[in-house]
Amino acid sequence: MKQWLALTLLLLVVVACSDTSVDDGINGNNTLAVYSTVDDLPPCTAKNEGEQLFVKSEGIIRVCADEKWFATMERGGGCTTEMLKDSSGLKIVCDGDSVGVVLNGKNGSNGKNGILPDSSENDDIVLDSEKVATSLEGVSGYSQKGPFINGSKVTVIELESGRTLNQTGNTFESKIQSDDGQFKLNARMMVSQYVELHAEGYYRNEVTGKNSEAPLTLYAITDVSKRDGGIVNINLLTHLEYHRVVHLVKEKKMKVFAAKDSAEKEIFNLLNINSKGFFSSEDLNIAGSSDGDAALLAFSVMFQGDRNVSQLTELLTNVATDMEKDGTWDNAKVRDSIADWAEEADVTGKLDTIRANVESWGLSAMVPNFEKYVRAFWTKEYGLPACDKDNVDTLMAAGAKRLAKSKNRYVCVDSAKVGYMWRRATDLEMDTYGWKPGADAQIKAGDVTGTKKYVYDGPQERWREMTDLEEYYGVCTETVEADSAASVKQNKFEKIGDEYFPYVVCKDRQWSGCSAYYADTRKYETEALDGTVRRGDYTTDVYVFEQNLGFWRVGWDFEGMLNKGCTNPNVGEVIHFVTDNSDEYYSCRRDSFYVDYGWYTGFQFYKPGNGDYMYSEDEHRVETEQRWVKDDHEVAENTFEDNGTIYNLACPSGTMKKGSVLKNSDFICDGGFWRAATAEEERFQFACTKEIEFYYAEDDFGSSYVCKHGKWNVALIYDEPMTISNYVQCKPSNYYTGVSYEASCNENYGSLIDDRDNQEYKTIGFDFTLSSDEKLKRFGNRMGEPMVWMAQNLNFAGNADFPYVIGHNTCYLGKEENCAKGGRFYTWAAAMNMDDKYNRSDASVPANTQGACPNGWHIPSIDEWNNLQKFIVEVYPQGEVKSLVAPDQSTYLMGNNMSGFSALYVGGECTNMDMDKDEAVWYNESFSIWWWSANQQEMSGKFAETAGLSLGVAGLSSGFKNEKSYGLPVRCVKNYTLSNN
Repeated sequence: MKQWLALTLLLLVVVACSDTSVDDGINGNNTLAVYSTVDDLPPCTAKNEGEQLFVKSEGIIRVCADEKWFATMERGGGCTTEMLKDSSGLKIVCDGDSVGVVLNGKNGSNGKNGILPDSSENDDIVLDSEKVATSLEGVSGYSQKGPFINGSKVTVIELESGRTLNQTGNTFESKIQSDDGQFKLNARMMVSQYVELHAEGYYRNEVTGKNSEAPLTLYAITDVSKRDGGIVNINLLTHLEYHRVVHLVKEKKMKVFAAKDSAEKEIFNLLNINSKGFFSSEDLNIAGSSDGDAALLAFSVMFQGDRNVSQLTELLTNVATDMEKDGTWDNAKVRDSIADWAEEADVTGKLDTIRANVESWGLSAMVPNFEKYVRAFWTKEYGLPACDKDNVDTLMAAGAKRLAKSKNRYVCVDSAKVGYMWRRATDLEMDTYGWKPGADAQIKAGDVTGTKKYVYDGPQERWREMTDLEEYYGVCTETVEADSAASVKQNKFEKIGDEYFPYVVCKDRQWSGCSAYYADTRKYETEALDGTVRRGDYTTDVYVFEQNLGFWRVGWDFEGMLNKGCTNPNVGEVIHFVTDNSDEYYSCRRDSFYVDYGWYTGFQFYKPGNGDYMYSEDEHRVETEQRWVKDDHEVAENTFEDNGTIYNLACPSGTMKKGSVLKNSDFICDGGFWRAATAEEERFQFACTKEIEFYYAEDDFGSSYVCKHGKWNVALIYDEPMTISNYVQCKPSNYYTGVSYEASCNENYGSLIDDRDNQEYKTIGFDFTLSSDEKLKRFGNRMGEPMVWMAQNLNFAGNADFPYVIGHNTCYLGKEENCAKGGRFYTWAAAMNMDDKYNRSDASVPANTQGACPNGWHIPSIDEWNNLQKFIVEVYPQGEVKSLVAPDQSTYLMGNNMSGFSALYVGGECTNMDMDKDEAVWYNESFSIWWWSANQQEMSGKFAETAGLSLGVAGLSSGFKNEKSYGLPVRCVKNYTLSNN
C-alpha cells in the first residue's frame, strides 16, 4: 500500500493534475494525460495506438492497443517501483516484469517527462494485458471430433488471467441443440478474457459414418476477446494443445497466444503437417474449406482410425501427456500404426467412404481435401519421395524400416481424380518389375512374393499371372486349342467362379469351365442333315441336329437307340425296331409328352442365344415339339407297311382300313397316326378324327350321337336336326316295349303368346282340383282351374320394362340359334328381374314374383315345384321321372313325356355369367336338368334353391342350392288364386 501511495505521489509530482476529466494543458510539457474515470477515456483507434493515459479513479496507467485500453498496473496487483541509479526517475515492475520508467525531468530521447520504455532490461514495452474483463455475449462455435450430436454438453470455466490460467470457480453450461455440433454461450462478464471449455457427448464417427458408441470429452483454452465474430471451436487440436499451452504459460512464462501458436505447430508436426498459414486451432472446422480445415479433418480421421471411444481417449491422453513438457511425441509404435492404417485406407478406397460419410452429414457445400494430408503422412512415414511428373510409373519399395514388415511396393501415378499420388503396386507389378520379355508360355516365379507364378503371353507381349487352371492343366496356347484331345479336360476343381462345370476347355489362350454339351460338340460341323444323331466326343450322351433350331441339341428318349432324331420333318414316321430281344414300333409324335411343372403345362421350347459357351447342359436340353413314342404293338403291326424299309411315313388323316393281321378290325388314321377304331366308328363306319368339327349319326335303336373333334358324344337337343315342336309332345303308353303305364298320356297342351316379344310357348295343365280330398289337402285348394306350367323353357332376352334381364342371360355356348330349342340361361337375379348385386346378397322376394316371366305368369316357388313332384308321383307312380322328360334326345335318361312337361337336356349349368359371359363354363352336359325357384338359400346371400332332374335320382328333386351367379333355365307358372275352402 505504501508503494502504491508513493507511486501515486510521484506521478502527481511529474504530471500536472486537475479536478477536470482531461488535462487542461497548463503543464504541456508532460507526456501523460490524466482522466478522472474509465468512462472519460477517448476512443482507442489505430491513430492513437500505443498512447498511455493515467486514470485517477483507478490509480493506474492504461495503454491503447488493438482498439482497447489495457491496464498496465493494478491496484495491489503485485507492482513495485525501483529508483533508477541516476535518481532521474522510478522503474515500474509488475509481477516481475519491468513495464516502464517515470522520469523526474526530460528524457534525452524525446525531450518529455512521463512513463517510458525500460530500455535497460527490455527492448519492448510489456503490457499487462493478460487480465481484461470481457463479456461472453455472442460467443458460439462447433464441438467436433466428428460433430458432437444434439444434447451434448459444453461447459465454460472462467480463468483469472492469462498469466496463471487458474480457474476462478465460476462455470456455466450450454447444450448443443443440433447434430452439427453447434453451441452458443449466454452473455456474461468474465474477470479476464481467457476461458477453458469442455465439450462432452456422443459424436459422429467419420470413419464408420455412425454415432460413437460412448461419449468423448474435449478441451480448449481461448481468448474470447480475440474471437472474430464470437466464434470459438472445440476440436482435437484444441484438446491436444491444452496441456502443452498450460505448461508453456505457467512454467515458461509465455503469453497465451505465443504458447498456443507454438503448441499448434508441434501438434500438426506429429502427422508431418506444415501448419504455416493456418488459422488458430479454435478457427478450424472439419466442414470448412481452408487447408487448415482439411488438415484438422485428416488429423481427426487418422487418430480415429478403427479405434473405439475408449481407445481414442487413451491415445489422446498419452499423446497430450507425452507432449506436455517437450512438445514431441516419442511413441514410434503407435505412430507407425497410424501410418499403416492411413496407407490401408488410401489404397483400398476407404478414404472415399469417409468423404461420403462426411458429405452425407450436410455440414457444408463441400468437404475439404483432407486426403492429401493423409496421403502425405503415410508416404513420408513409408520413406517414399514426392510423387511428381518426374517419377510417374516408377515402382518403389518403402523405406528400410517398412520393408522389414511389408513386401508392398508402390507406383507413382498421375490420377485424373487427385493428381500425382502413390498407389500400392499389384503382385504382378511387384513380382515382374524389371523383367525382360520371355518365350511364349514361359513360366517364372515372382521376385517378391516367391509363391506366385507368371506366364509370358507372346501375342500380348507381356507377363501375366498364371491361373489356377493353368497350374493344373498347363498353359493354354493355340497349339493346345487346336488339339481336340488336349484342349478339353475333365474338371478336377469343385467350382470355377461361382458355378461347377464338369469340363474345362482351352479357348482364346485361357482355360474356362464348360458344360458336357460344349465339350462333346465343339468340333461338330455347324450344319448337318436334319435328325442326324451323333455320340459325344467326351461322354456317351446323344446329340441331334435340328434344322429349325440351327444347332445340335441334347437327344431325347429313344433317339440314340433308333439312331434317328424326331424332328419336325419326321413327325408321323414309324420305325420298326427289331433286335434279338425286342420287336417294337416307335412313332415320332407331337402330342405325347405334355409336361406339367406346376406353373406351366404344355410344350416348352426355347433357343439359347449365348454363343459357344454354355453355362449349363440344360441350355440345349430343349423341350422340343416332338419325341419318339413307343406305339401300341397291335395297332402298329396291323398298320405298318413292310416295304423293305424300317421306316413308315405319316398316314393320311381320316383314312379307315382293315388290319393286316386282324382282318375284321378297323383302324383309323387320326392326325397322321394310326389307332384302333372306337365302337361308334365301327358302328357308323365313320372316322371321328380331330379334324371333324361336327358329324351327326343315329343307330338302329334310335339313339343319336355326334362326332366333334375326335370325340363321340350322345347328341344334345342342339345337335338334333329337329325343332322344339318335335319334343313337346306325348308318346303313347306302349312307346317302350314291355313298359305300360296306368295313366294315359296328358296331351292337354295349351298355348301362350308372350306380348313382350310375340314368342309362342306350349303350356300344360295339371288338374289338382280333380284329385281326391286327400290330394286336395296335399296340393292345395284351387278355384276350379288346373295348375298351368310352361311346357318349354323361357326365351326372353329382356326389354326396357325388364332392364335387369338384359345382359344377364345367354344361350348354350353363346350361340343365339340354341335358344330356339333350349331357351335361355339366366342368373338368379336376372330371373327375378333384379339388380345383379343380389346375386351376392340377400333380396326380398314376394310370393308370385313375375321376374322375367310373361305378364300374368310368375317364377315358381319351391312349394310349387314340390306340389308338381307330388302330383307326378301320384299320377305316374311307375315312371315319374321319365314322364317328365321329352323323348328322342338322350340315352342317359330316356323319357316318354307322359306328363307333357317336356323336360329337355339343355346342357347343365353355366358359371360366371354375371361376371363375364365370354368366360362362361358349361358342365354336366346331358346328365341333369335344373331350374331356378324364387326361394333363396337360408343364411346365405350367394345361393338360391333349385329344382331338377338328375341321372340316378328318382323323381323331381327340389331344395338343392346353386350359386346365384350361375346360369340356369326358367319355367314359368300361370298366376292363380286359392279357394277359401
